Amino acid sequence: MAAFLIGDVFIKEVMEMLSLSGDALALIEKKQMPVTIGIPPSINGCCIEVTECPSVVFGVPQQMSEYTMQSIQGVVVYVPKCLNLNRPLAIRSKKIMGIEWLYMDGWKLV
Repeated sequence: MAAFLIGDVFIKEVMEMLSLSGDALALIEKKQMPVTIGIPPSINGCCIEVTECPSVVFGVPQQMSEYTMQSIQGVVVYVPKCLNLNRPLAIRSKKIMGIEWLYMDGWKLV
């Protein structure tokens, strides 16, 4: 069985490191669209590098060559190949004044 890397994590391990909360699953089912995790922006200085939390949006990525498609809890999720999953993360939803969106929970600035 071939193994592919996303950051330092094998693709087969993505499902163990990335989960969807119940409220996120409900919103995804309502929208009936795949989910894309954005490429996390990195800020490089002379002696420090910080990687910000990636965005989570509905739809397919514009640059498919930079992503791998995964099925997580029955949902199609496009994960950037450069994403370094070093701890379990969850995709959750928020709702303010009737507007709902997805976000990444558990991200630590690295």
